Amino acid sequence: MGAYHKLPAPPPAITMSNCTHCGEHVSDQFARVFADADGEVRACPSCAANAGIAEVAKRRALEA
Repeated sequence: MGAYHKLPAPPPAITMSNCTHCGEHVSDQFARVFADADGEVRACPSCAANAGIAEVAKRRALEA
């Protein structure tokens, strides 16, 4: 009989994070820092002032 060869596992899926408020793409690094406990990015540089991203994200999470 023929020998069976195990195929290599497919590469992990690439996920792209988006701001749940405006839909703008954010980097994986940004998402690691600013995402909430559910992995949602609720504010990004495109829709919130850089100095207040964390505060805006917290407020939007409470409103959701």
